[in-house]
Amino acid sequence: MITDASNTALLSYSVTTDPEPLQASPASGRPLYGALTIVVSNNTEKPIFCEQIQFLLPIGDLAQDLTSVPTGILCAAVPSANWQLSQTSEGAFTAFPLTEEHKKITSDGLVFQIYSIVVNDEVGTFTLTVQETSSTSGTDFQVRTGGFDLAKFPYGYFFGGLAPSAPQVPYRGQVTLTWTGSDGPEYTMFAGTQAYNVTQTRAWLSPNLTTDTTFLLQASLQQRGETVTIHQSTTVIVADPSVTATDLTVLGDSALQGVVTIGSAARQPNLAVDGTTSGPGSVTAVAGVQADGGTGLPANLIVRGETSLQTTTVNGDLRVTGALEAGRARPLFVSAQNADKRTQLWTVNDGGEIFTCWKPTTDPNSVWTTWVGCRNPPGKLLTLTSSQLSDGRPQLFAVTDQGLYSCWPPGDGTGTTPRSDWGTWWRFPTPPGPNVP
Repeated sequence: MITDASNTALLSYSVTTDPEPLQASPASGRPLYGALTIVVSNNTEKPIFCEQIQFLLPIGDLAQDLTSVPTGILCAAVPSANWQLSQTSEGAFTAFPLTEEHKKITSDGLVFQIYSIVVNDEVGTFTLTVQETSSTSGTDFQVRTGGFDLAKFPYGYFFGGLAPSAPQVPYRGQVTLTWTGSDGPEYTMFAGTQAYNVTQTRAWLSPNLTTDTTFLLQASLQQRGETVTIHQSTTVIVADPSVTATDLTVLGDSALQGVVTIGSAARQPNLAVDGTTSGPGSVTAVAGVQADGGTGLPANLIVRGETSLQTTTVNGDLRVTGALEAGRARPLFVSAQNADKRTQLWTVNDGGEIFTCWKPTTDPNSVWTTWVGCRNPPGKLLTLTSSQLSDGRPQLFAVTDQGLYSCWPPGDGTGTTPRSDWGTWWRFPTPPGPNVP
């Protein structure tokens, strides 16, 4: 089947030949016959009005001609009750609607056959010209043209049967493509952006497939300065394929089962999620991940697996049901003044452990003590702050994943100087609401 990429007509056309491909007649002996089948359709959602369609065949004995015998050619239209096709001059076949009603072409197509054509004996490529008198409104009809380049191969040539060993393969699976074809032409297999010379074989193993792939097999032959080509194609489906998209809009729920990488060092696109995206695998964002309700729809980014984010902008709610680790956070420091006016400092290391140090004297120039470990509150520490009691003793408050806790130095007279061995962390009443565990 051949379609015309440069077609300016309103209607769409496809052409098949019998035999496929056409064969030039031998130089002597009985000539060969060929047939053309032209399918006409309306691929738009609106009706197209057509007064006539004319098909022009080149007549002569050159490589660029189809036949040198313009007589005895037969033709037919389907459905014959709606349209009629007849030969109106040498090489010209004209189709007319039988009624005004049948000028209107919608979803029902038309089929025209031109057959019993004596093919001349020159290998080459000829052009089937289409002239369509059409309109989108039923008035102001114009003549629009299209053309189809069709090949005539040498007498006895055969080509066809391109088929994969399986119609569907798993991710990174392979297929073996087989076909039949005469010796002589050069055969080239196109797969994606790659081309492979397969002239010496009729069975070819594909590379690993990661996405649905259409294979195009081209046969090309040169004879007497003329080059003729013909193609066959087949498509193999890949289960769970890789997807490459310039823009990806997700309006519903999306389940990401494996690793999802967004962007690269060279290109940094954004992932905008208007629905809910859940991923039990890992999500790596080289650029930013943005989740908001910019389109008026609620947006949640839910990641149940490992997530690596370089820059994350969240304009809506960010809900974390498990642990949220942000690499090396900014150090947390808390300071307070003891009852004897000496300053004490607390910090939290990367492991969530609390350490403290203080001035050994009230002299502001005195050297700080070494860091000493402190008792931690129950759970994983989230934040730490300090205050001061009415008698001058400091009081620490800590939020962990188990609640709000507080501790302070003893009130027996020994807690008026800096120290690390404070009393027990006590569970502190928390206010209502979801913000504090």
